[in-house]
Amino acid sequence: MKAGVKTKPGPGIEFKEGLDPPRRSADEVVLRVRSVGICGSDIHIYRGHDIGNLPKLPIPFIPGHEFSGSIESMGDNVHDFKIGDRVCAEITVTCGHCYFCKTGQRVFCTSIREIGVDRDGAYAEYVAVPAYDLHLLPDSMTYEQGSLVEPLSAALHPFERFDLGIRDTIVILGAGPIGLLATAVARSLGYGTVVTAGRHKKRLDLAREMVLIMSSMLMKRIQWRRSTGLPVISGLMQSWRLAETPPRSSSR
Repeated sequence: MKAGVKTKPGPGIEFKEGLDPPRRSADEVVLRVRSVGICGSDIHIYRGHDIGNLPKLPIPFIPGHEFSGSIESMGDNVHDFKIGDRVCAEITVTCGHCYFCKTGQRVFCTSIREIGVDRDGAYAEYVAVPAYDLHLLPDSMTYEQGSLVEPLSAALHPFERFDLGIRDTIVILGAGPIGLLATAVARSLGYGTVVTAGRHKKRLDLAREMVLIMSSMLMKRIQWRRSTGLPVISGLMQSWRLAETPPRSSSR
């Protein structure tokens, strides 16, 4: 197997060949990696920086946690998927027994590990993943799009947590990948005004483009509801009128 491996402290990742494919447990699958992204934390790993709550990087290991792929093999306890299924994955590997796991808060598991952070990840031809982390990709979604599902979930999470009204103004600080995805989420959910602030003109231009695309999709949604006789709430129409103006942006 070919893989990019963090083999020693300090800057750098080595590309190796002839590695053994990952071993899987009875509750896991092995994916053939079809697409993998580069997260900001991967850049920190490349540069040799510590990340998150880890006291140090678990060298040697294979980074890569934004990925999609097809199921190559499955453990005996995996019954909800089949060989060849196209999937993306969450990255948390949890115990399933602690208070947080039992109350649906796996990200706070007292024994949590993360694929591509302190367990071998997807900068390789194959990666082992617990079946509970898998999500099927629709036929209309490419593998490249599938590898964006993990960062998209990070952008979506605040909107699920906060009590926001449809006429609220949403301010997104930073126009990096997560900020841009949050911009798209805010517009697709129909919020009244979306303000994206950042320092790079190209990224702010992309934010404007994404808002216009999502606003067009929003208008199509409104038109479809009208054509089917479903009601169109006033907040949704207000959102569309405000969406005709690109988001304000800041260079500071």
